[in-house]
Amino acid sequence: MKSHVKNSDVRIWGGNRLVRTISLLSLTAAVASACAAGPSLRPDIAVSGQSGGVVDESTPPAAETVPPMEVPTEELSWRDCTARTLTELGLPPGPGGLTLECATLRGELDPDTTPASTNIDVMRASTAATPADAPPLVLTAGADQPSTTSLAVLATGPRSGLLDQYPVVAVDRRGLGVGTNPDCLTTTDRTRLTEAAGRTVDPTARAEDMMGVVSEATVACTDMLRPSITQQDARHAAADLDTLRQAWGVERLAILAVGSGSRVALTYATELPDALSRLILDSPASVDADAQQIAEGRAQADQAALAALVQLCAAADCGLGPDPAARIDELLAKVRRGEIPSLSVGAVLSRIRQSVAAADQPWEVRATQLGRLLSDALAGNPDAVGALAATVAITDGQFTASCSDAPPAATPEQSAAAQTKWQAQYPQFGADSAVRMLTCSAWPSHEPPPAPNQVPIPVLILSGAADPVVGAGSADTVTAALDRTGTKSTVVSWAGVGHGAMWNSECAATEVVKYLAEGALPTLRTACPA
Repeated sequence: MKSHVKNSDVRIWGGNRLVRTISLLSLTAAVASACAAGPSLRPDIAVSGQSGGVVDESTPPAAETVPPMEVPTEELSWRDCTARTLTELGLPPGPGGLTLECATLRGELDPDTTPASTNIDVMRASTAATPADAPPLVLTAGADQPSTTSLAVLATGPRSGLLDQYPVVAVDRRGLGVGTNPDCLTTTDRTRLTEAAGRTVDPTARAEDMMGVVSEATVACTDMLRPSITQQDARHAAADLDTLRQAWGVERLAILAVGSGSRVALTYATELPDALSRLILDSPASVDADAQQIAEGRAQADQAALAALVQLCAAADCGLGPDPAARIDELLAKVRRGEIPSLSVGAVLSRIRQSVAAADQPWEVRATQLGRLLSDALAGNPDAVGALAATVAITDGQFTASCSDAPPAATPEQSAAAQTKWQAQYPQFGADSAVRMLTCSAWPSHEPPPAPNQVPIPVLILSGAADPVVGAGSADTVTAALDRTGTKSTVVSWAGVGHGAMWNSECAATEVVKYLAEGALPTLRTACPA
């Protein structure tokens, strides 16, 4: 599929690309002392060009001219979907005049191999205050969750003020949108993937059992998706962004990517570098890290987030009593002994991860709700036990999309060794993460996302201290990759708990608005408090 960027070189999707090897920076995360407003987490390592304080008054990036954000010359056939979306997601009404509009684009399934087309699910959010002539910001959440869900959470949360200045348009990743959900796993598959072979004790047996689980799940989903199995990756998701650009009749897009959406955005930037006006990478996924490195980074982030939960619960009543850590360990031990037959350790840990990562409520509220849920389950409350048991660690669309971009697979031998090692380093989450590193090990081999090339505009990167979705140190691998290409970037760090710094931090959101308006990176490297 050729691009139609005006006044620039024509680029072709596909073809061989040089994949640069980038050294993975060391992954570390630690919990720092608490502040009055709650836990304050700061990573041990310095982000590229950033100090550990509030600001780094080193030499600011040089000023340069960047292309303006563009207003579409053509529009999509939008339909109001406000009430349906908020009801389905259980979200509050949001700010006055909030409007969510949905549309479906038809994109090329794979221009290199077939003339067939596919649905692309799109949602636009605006408020009564949004200027009619304001240029849109395009959001992609990659394989972590539907981009439309991420947008709805943003639109109804404390950072919805962004919509008063810019409409935000979310583009769902293939497999995660309403019209592309593969629905390829059985209920048993989802349960077993959530348990992650957690009912087995021996590390080697757990690794072998998990390989059996993921092999069956992979066969089910690849059979369902044939012949489009190779069209679920970041490269095709980036092509879908370009389909939107062409439908709007604009030269460039302003893109906000969160989590693994960074892979989509960086692929877009590599394929169409002249088709960008802004690029924000919020909590980006690791670049050039293998499955074991990613899994360990997540275990580190999980432990940091759990420490923050314990710290908050020790300072304020969240239902776990004066020793929250002991109560959580007691629940996990009880589940391991089979004293709550309907529960698995994998389900409990998955629920903790999801509650910590969620951005639909403030951290203190999430932590309190989670603490009470765990306490009630320990006491045998059937509603609490049922809620934990209903947890699904990975959806069908997340499985197919994330595995389509997965790095080189881990082996059962690596998993077994890591289970033993990480159990000591990350007591609650280490062994579970070591088993989950095998999730994509049976997935068919595929071309990895292209390594980033030089991006001709400054890139704003946001990074959280304890993010269970992308793990510790993920942003550092991205800054290293961009530094190697000569791309200008700045990291705004956020010392809080959760996924998506802009969703959680007013300080980070302020830096985003400045960047959108001016196209310039912060003159002072900012460290946002929790």
